[in-house]
Amino acid sequence: MLAKKVQGAGGVGGEAGLHAYVAASVSDMLTAIDISPPSSMTISDAYYDATVFNNIAAVATDPTRGLAFTQNYTTGSGYLASVDISDPTNLSILDSISGQQRAEAVAVDAVNEVVFNVDVVPFTSPRRYELQSWDYSNPSSLTLLDTLSIFNDPGSNMVVDAVNELLFVNSNSGGSSYINVIGISNASNLTWLARLGPLTYDSYEMAVDPTSSVLYVARRTSGSPSFGVLTSIDYSTPTSPSILQQYNGPSSSYYNAHGIGLDLVNDVVFLAVWRSVGGVFSYGLASVDVSNPSSMSELDNVTTTDLTNRENYLAYNDQDGTVYITNDSTYTVVSFDVSNPSSLSQLGTITSISDLNYASKIALG
Repeated sequence: MLAKKVQGAGGVGGEAGLHAYVAASVSDMLTAIDISPPSSMTISDAYYDATVFNNIAAVATDPTRGLAFTQNYTTGSGYLASVDISDPTNLSILDSISGQQRAEAVAVDAVNEVVFNVDVVPFTSPRRYELQSWDYSNPSSLTLLDTLSIFNDPGSNMVVDAVNELLFVNSNSGGSSYINVIGISNASNLTWLARLGPLTYDSYEMAVDPTSSVLYVARRTSGSPSFGVLTSIDYSTPTSPSILQQYNGPSSSYYNAHGIGLDLVNDVVFLAVWRSVGGVFSYGLASVDVSNPSSMSELDNVTTTDLTNRENYLAYNDQDGTVYITNDSTYTVVSFDVSNPSSLSQLGTITSISDLNYASKIALG
């Protein structure tokens, strides 16, 4: 059996030099935020590019290489870009691939130096989407390795399980969603393995536990208790994934969740959750015990007026037990102490209408 990932120590003081990178789509910026300490975040750089970052929708990082990869959601003129983040105070674009259409998802396999994105194939009916794999061993010259056709709208999220050499891509179409399982053992020969669904309502960010072969999906239910805001999926047989549980929180109070993070040491999922209690909506963070992914249960939740919209994305820092959630409508990133998952607390906020306008996807590096 694979060993669980070891979570670093260091307390909530923050890891020196660690930054959060935020896709700010209305600002047309990739914004670097110094999160040490997380209670007093500051902007290190806000890289503006009206072309490559026009309506930027996604960001993923390879911290070891000092790289970020971005994708913007612009019909007919989108870009996949590699960005040098080795100096967070002086971000720079290394390469950009034009012609990427309606693409808003990017994922990194840092072990094999491969980045994945989804592109629309022009003039196809029904519309066809292609999963693309790119070699970034030379980040100044991204090289296309393979393409794989995927039908349905791919939504906005992908996640890599590098241990089991799998990629998960969500597809949202007509109020339903699908989870696509892709074999990536050879990134030059991508293999479609399975499609789970349809699941009622959309799916958003995902997290993987490669040891247990469980995928966790943040989803929208709009208050329907029979559909899970947090869905756990067994993919131990990748060609035949199956749902373990659809969890809606205490008294089915979870209404929607976009952002998700996973603490592999303590078997805890963190959700940027929109909840409804007695018809009153609130926004915040929930921690969920997933030690038994077939019987998940909430450990704690904290609400905040600094999060006021359902489209809140999340990054989890396993080095010091902190979580960062973006808010698109208040131009804000909110930090939380999750070192004790049973006692969550808010640490700080950073707001900038110029540098964080429509803050969406967030990645650490």
